[in-house]
Amino acid sequence: MVNRSMKKKRKAGVMTIDTVLWSDVRDLILETRRMVARGVNAALVWTNFEIGRRIVEHEQKGKARAGYAEQTMRRLAQRLTLR
Repeated sequence: MVNRSMKKKRKAGVMTIDTVLWSDVRDLILETRRMVARGVNAALVWTNFEIGRRIVEHEQKGKARAGYAEQTMRRLAQRLTLR
């Protein structure tokens, strides 16, 4: 039950316990979303790096330099697109 003094405090802009709880929960959710986004970004960077590294290894076959074959990239893209 809300008494008159609590109604006056809300109208005056004083934070109530409900407002504090809401704010804390909101902040927790927002921080969790940021953490998840950072984790996903890190996983994507690692995945893309590994894809590039494996393509280079495949193309070089032990040589110092690779002659990137367009056909290899085209086949890889087609097979990945099907998935």
